[in-house]
Amino acid sequence: MLSAIVEVLPVAVALMLATSPVVVIALVLVTRRPLALSRAFVSGWLLGIFSVGAVVLLLADVSGAAGGGFRWAPHLKILLGVALVVLAVRKWLGRPRPGEEPAVPTWMAGLDTITPRRAFTIAFLLGSVNPKNLILTISGAAVIAETTAVPAQQFVALTVFVLVGSLAVAAPSIVSGLLGQRAEPALAAANAWLTRYNAIILAVVLAVIGALLIADGVRAL
Repeated sequence: MLSAIVEVLPVAVALMLATSPVVVIALVLVTRRPLALSRAFVSGWLLGIFSVGAVVLLLADVSGAAGGGFRWAPHLKILLGVALVVLAVRKWLGRPRPGEEPAVPTWMAGLDTITPRRAFTIAFLLGSVNPKNLILTISGAAVIAETTAVPAQQFVALTVFVLVGSLAVAAPSIVSGLLGQRAEPALAAANAWLTRYNAIILAVVLAVIGALLIADGVRAL
């Protein structure tokens, strides 16, 4: 179990660093709306990530029980690595140029009137359907499946992966809950910084993790 946790931690950290657009939403919800709304958002995100990881592990266990083992894991890592590199290139090419203000999606204005149920649903979809987050979660689950075939150990490793990967998304709610209004200036500054540089952060993180997955997959062939 420990080896599975150690192996999946780099992907979990990558997911945490790559969630900057989601963190911006969490920051907006914390600074503009009641704290219960941001908690609903975080809950949806956690469930979305965990659901994808659980499905991948279930499929891996079924494949292993059928005698297929995990021979597909290296090929999956290479495929996912290539997808991450492609996403990294797209993010880098779409980054704001010097002196250019980053574009803010028009739907962000709707966060002022969003309900807890809708916040939960949006976060769940961001965690489970968004291509970047989906690829990183599948990558993490594949690493766990390749490291251990024991369901209980997989569950613990997946839980650690989800919690570490969600630290940045949950941080605004935690900080606001602990500090109250005193946290608002810091949260507003973090929001402005992430809005400005999230494309660059994403491009670097996705490129590095993608390259590592490709190299790991090639070595395992």
